[in-house]
Amino acid sequence: MVQLGENVVEKIKEEVDIVELIGGYVQLKRTGINYVGLCPFHSEKTPSFTVSPNKKLYHCFGCGEGGDIIGFIMKKENLDFIEAVKFIAEKYNIDIDIKENNIDNSLKNRIYDINKLSCEFYYNSLFKNKIALEYLSKRKVKAKTAREFYIGYADDSWDGLVNFLKEHGISEEEIVRAGLASRKKNGNGYVDRFRNRIIFPIYDIKSRVIGFGGRVLDNSLPKYLNSPDTLVFNKGNHLYGLNNYLKSSNKERIILVEGYMDVISLYSNGITCAVASLGTAFTINQAKLIKQYNSNVYLCYDSDEAGQRANLKAIDIFIRAGIEPKVIMLPTGTDPDDFIKENGIDEFEKAVEKALSYVEFKVFTIERKFDITKETQKIEFIREMAKILSEVKSPVAREIYLQKYSNKYNVSKEAILSEMGINIHRETKQTNKNTKINKSSYPKAELEAISLLLLDNEESRKLAERLDDEYFQDFYCRLCFSTLKNRVIAGKEISPQAILEDLIDYTEFRPQIENILYREIEYDFSNLNDFINDIVKSLELNMIINQRDKLISKIKEIENDDNYKEEVIKLTIEVAKLNKKIALINTSGEEVSWTKK
Repeated sequence: MVQLGENVVEKIKEEVDIVELIGGYVQLKRTGINYVGLCPFHSEKTPSFTVSPNKKLYHCFGCGEGGDIIGFIMKKENLDFIEAVKFIAEKYNIDIDIKENNIDNSLKNRIYDINKLSCEFYYNSLFKNKIALEYLSKRKVKAKTAREFYIGYADDSWDGLVNFLKEHGISEEEIVRAGLASRKKNGNGYVDRFRNRIIFPIYDIKSRVIGFGGRVLDNSLPKYLNSPDTLVFNKGNHLYGLNNYLKSSNKERIILVEGYMDVISLYSNGITCAVASLGTAFTINQAKLIKQYNSNVYLCYDSDEAGQRANLKAIDIFIRAGIEPKVIMLPTGTDPDDFIKENGIDEFEKAVEKALSYVEFKVFTIERKFDITKETQKIEFIREMAKILSEVKSPVAREIYLQKYSNKYNVSKEAILSEMGINIHRETKQTNKNTKINKSSYPKAELEAISLLLLDNEESRKLAERLDDEYFQDFYCRLCFSTLKNRVIAGKEISPQAILEDLIDYTEFRPQIENILYREIEYDFSNLNDFINDIVKSLELNMIINQRDKLISKIKEIENDDNYKEEVIKLTIEVAKLNKKIALINTSGEEVSWTKK
């Protein structure tokens, strides 16, 4: 186990110039007190990637990626947290205190070596076995692909690998610790874990062999067998094929599939963005791992009933991780591997283009349970659909889905909203109330911040530098702020009319947007600096309260599921930390008025 000495992270952040470090990866241009450039995490033509030397943070307004120098290096160099700290320290010759458990570290390295040697043994065995080669040929796996994935074969022998490793000076105990053998039931000797199976090496993000997956050549069970958990491998924390995705030049999306052969089939046809969970149910840790590299995620599980149930479970996990996946629909009874072999890669790409949003997939799934030509069943279906739509947080997305399904099923939006527990007239009244400035303190701070930004002076630009989208909880305010900030970064004109022109695609929300932008207030500039501090404090408080409430909702969703005990503990700790922040903000100072009375 590795431990960082006291204040190591603070020391790294203090001594390293974030502009210099990120400038080694991105061409940055100074704009005001910040620097901007093309985002290294997604494809774009207009710079939306901002680096703040004062805050020592970066943020992309296009894809939402952001963090500090350690997070940046973790993503760009495919390193974990400790490795990223070491990387930066070595690059800038910073002396840091890192304590390592040499016993664990030594054993991990030993297991990596054993896995690498075993991988070579399996690979060489493949080309000596005619039956294994014929099996791969029937699955249309080319020799080139087999070499790239280092596919191997485990002989139908009780101790072939054990004897091979022992000849290379590896003890039986070490072989067991690596998950490659187990003691015989009679206690006399050891047997290989994998026998008479096609072997798929499993790699981590640094392309080290951490485990293996084995598939039978016949119909015997279990069909698939994975390495057990070891010091270097936990199947719920890794993804098959992720190392190849990280090496590829096209990182616009990630496609999650079920099995090794699906990944290999897509890869051999030029799609290098496919990954698979490792013979186990998809986990929250795997979703978080995907999110580190891309939020544009597609699900492509088998099209049978089991695959569709797996889709629904994976969707819920992705949503908890902050990703809204799309679902690729294939003909009934096919998986990605079969579909590509029968129809070709062009047809698969067409299926990707027609992928359903996760909301559309959920509605599609429940519709199949009802005969909506019958009135009673249609009513039940609409009620079930309303439950799905009620989970959609974005007002824009919800409005689009309401319009779509209102037209498709010939049911009024008001009726669907009513089933969702929302009265459309009450909601409209509440929206108008919230966009007038003196009705309540929320979103008063957001409205006043936008009004200040529209002044387009030195103080307003300073405020823009201090704020991000996450400070704005109201949809309309966030929309106006994001547009304003993009103009500040680009050095463009700041005015209500210019903002409205940028938001031309949001004509249905023009009354709310105009209500925010055209506020008649006389300003008192005598205490403007105090107000700026106060407005940031108010926005931060609202943001933290919102974050806390979301975590509490997550806890309520999963607290009774034994699979998420560790997650509940982590979330509870985070809630406690946020409560401390809220208490600290609430005990500091009084609100400052900046308008003339």
